[in-house]
Amino acid sequence: MTTESKSKLAKLQERAQSGDSESQYLLAKKYYDGDGLKHNYEKAIKWYEAAASQGHDIAQTCLGYAYSWGKGTKINRQLALKWFKKASRSGNSYAQYNIGMFYIFGYEVPQNRRKANQWFKKAAEGGYASAQYLLADHYSRGIGIRRNAIAAFYWFKKAALQDHTKAQFELGRAYFTGFGVKENSRLAVRWFQKAAQAGNSKAQGWLAMCLLKGKGVRKDYKKAAYWASLSAEQNCPDGQSALAGAYLFGNGVKRHIKKAIELLEKAANQGDTFSQSYLGYLYWHGLEVKQDYQKAFSWFKKASNKADTEAQMYLGVCYHNGQGTRKNYKKTIYWLRIAAKQSNHEAQYFLGLSYQDGHGVPKNKRMAKFWLQKAAAGGHTGALKTLT
Repeated sequence: MTTESKSKLAKLQERAQSGDSESQYLLAKKYYDGDGLKHNYEKAIKWYEAAASQGHDIAQTCLGYAYSWGKGTKINRQLALKWFKKASRSGNSYAQYNIGMFYIFGYEVPQNRRKANQWFKKAAEGGYASAQYLLADHYSRGIGIRRNAIAAFYWFKKAALQDHTKAQFELGRAYFTGFGVKENSRLAVRWFQKAAQAGNSKAQGWLAMCLLKGKGVRKDYKKAAYWASLSAEQNCPDGQSALAGAYLFGNGVKRHIKKAIELLEKAANQGDTFSQSYLGYLYWHGLEVKQDYQKAFSWFKKASNKADTEAQMYLGVCYHNGQGTRKNYKKTIYWLRIAAKQSNHEAQYFLGLSYQDGHGVPKNKRMAKFWLQKAAAGGHTGALKTLT
């Protein structure tokens, strides 16, 4: 330490001893971080408490954090909440956010998502990015608050503009899907790129998908494979799924079926609906893998339970034909009807034939015609031939 640094430190200690709260806070921070002074958590806590007792809100939040997680002291969430509440009265957004988290996890207060959101909103309005992101997430999923896509988009954008990478990804997804805002794939890609460059694995996976399909950006298979690889390396199913597609068709990488199937299985086992459905498709048709109706049925069932209409249609067919399961015409109709109502034209066609032939339902010419016409209107050639 230089002579000048020693002099500055001595003056800081002198001001702290004389009761200056800002100096007490700064001295505590030096002890806590080991900045110019040897790490000494006991002294850090002592000086944080000195500053906090004089109403220094940042020192109060530092104490709240230390007691919350046992950083330099034993965990004492009762004391942590006390200091966060004191800091929150000064409008400290970080303290407000932490009180919200206490309500989320039920630390020292009854678990209450509605109250948590009230605190998150205070912190969000104060500009705290993590609170903005959580509030947006809760609006998007209806957690402790009524689902509101417009409010979710608003707060995702606020957080994203402060470089919150998760918010940047969610903002991109909102633009991509038209959630709370007009669909705009070009803007979606812009936000995916920001988050992807910051290392967000989901954004990397979605950016890869956009580059593969040319959505919002010019197709570029090599870049798609690059971003998908980065995402997959972080065990992200979005990246694994995109990279599997690249290996399956040789887009941007050398075609490698074994790697493609392995990646699809990794993603599917993490609950990725597209990968589950696509694996079912490959096993059902025997494409690039040995035909296996039991595996196909298993994957279709998993994807069907998460509203994948293609999987629901195939599941209905499996029950009809007894492929990978016992024949069950009632279940055939159940799954075909769900998919047909979501405009899956193949399901509409098969449902029409079921009414025509009386499989799983009583014969009904009117209903047969209704569903066959629906399928035909969607361009289904089999339905068109059946109607003529």
